[in-house]
Amino acid sequence: MDDACTAGTGSVCWLCEGRDSAACVICGPPSVAQTCGQTSTLVGQDGWCCDDSRDERFGNWTYSSVEDINLQLLSDSEALLRQGDASGSFERAEQCSRGMEERLSEGRGGRLDFQAAAAKPGELEMLCLGQVQRIRSSLAQQNYPRVVEDTKKFSKLHEEIVSGGAPDILHKFEKQVTGALVVDHIEVLGAAAELAIQCRDRVARGYAPKTVLDHASKAVTGLQPLPANDFPGLGFLRAHLHVSRAQAYLELELWEQAKEDASAAMRCDPSVPEARYLLKAAECESW
Repeated sequence: MDDACTAGTGSVCWLCEGRDSAACVICGPPSVAQTCGQTSTLVGQDGWCCDDSRDERFGNWTYSSVEDINLQLLSDSEALLRQGDASGSFERAEQCSRGMEERLSEGRGGRLDFQAAAAKPGELEMLCLGQVQRIRSSLAQQNYPRVVEDTKKFSKLHEEIVSGGAPDILHKFEKQVTGALVVDHIEVLGAAAELAIQCRDRVARGYAPKTVLDHASKAVTGLQPLPANDFPGLGFLRAHLHVSRAQAYLELELWEQAKEDASAAMRCDPSVPEARYLLKAAECESW
């Protein structure tokens, strides 16, 4: 029997037996056969496949693996962060993180497992770098509570990767996406953000100025090694800490120290409005 029916020959298609030639991929029009051909390219986190001819629906993404997809997402996140689009950067990083979390919870009743032994090579490392990008984007957005929250998750992931995963894969991804060394600074950044929140809360209520001085000083010192070019928004966080410390000095009537910190805040980020006000108060020795 022929593979396809031919008009006027009387032969019958082996697939549809002549019942639905308009939609049949064997004897139907060429367009039907083309669009129903065997899929070849992986598109999307869920493993859905799409024919190459329809890639334009997905922004021309044509990648051979989930790793490639996520590296592109994080590379896009990095590019947007460098361009000043922290919101767009966070969205790309969130897309990567969410997809990797879904993969890690597959077959585990929806339970997210950070154990290296339960993950495929590169999965924990990709999720970890996704968290890094979320944190850096949140820093640029001055969303310090989210920086703190994501740093806690990062710390668990990073500890597991160091103890039982593949740190070399993480640093390979890091270099490919950011072109810099940022992973090793994340925990310090998270701790500084948490101290900044605590200091701000205390000075706003006007109590425990000595505690504020201690915490703010630790955070300022801890942030010194971080390269500002690799952490957009770092200047504002530093200014935030100097402002808190200046206000604590004012509470203690330590005018010269208050002037130094208010001036430092203005150098870190001239857009911080409180710094100029605190500097004037310190110069007038009035609080």
